[in-house]
Amino acid sequence: LEVFGQSGGYLVIGQTSLDFEVRPSASAQGGAFGARSVMGVDDATIHVNADDVHSFNGTEDRSLGFDIQPAVRDLVSNIASTGLERVAVVHDRLRQIVRVAVPRVYPSTQAGEWVLDLVRTRDQEGVPAWYRTDIAPNFYIYWDGNEPTAGNRGRLFFLPASTNGHVFELHNGQSL
Repeated sequence: LEVFGQSGGYLVIGQTSLDFEVRPSASAQGGAFGARSVMGVDDATIHVNADDVHSFNGTEDRSLGFDIQPAVRDLVSNIASTGLERVAVVHDRLRQIVRVAVPRVYPSTQAGEWVLDLVRTRDQEGVPAWYRTDIAPNFYIYWDGNEPTAGNRGRLFFLPASTNGHVFELHNGQSL
């Protein structure tokens, strides 16, 4: 079990609920902004913190944010810690995309999201793997389980930062 605090990662190792230990992970580069800024992606965990966006596989932390490091620095410099706690991450397994909702998208001062296309690489034809959008999610709702209604699996919804109570659908599970 991996647990991320604000300043570091921890591993919970054990055999039963009564026989376990909590160890600080020396290889985790940092913690996470909050509970919504951590997401399991394949065999790793993506977490967003004040340094970068990282992928932690249990033994090592790897930076994913080379293309967005100026945006991360801008975010940390200009948003209060209570705003950073609202950073949210979701992994769209069907499209192999990681979305990060942030309260400030560099170079603007508006809320938005960073999107990492896991299929593209940073060096592929000079096109960065990261891009930004102008939608401003507060948090995501991703239907990725065994949905009882056919066609509902893979639907992605978000509640916008302007809390007017409306939920919007980014895409349904049928279209790519």
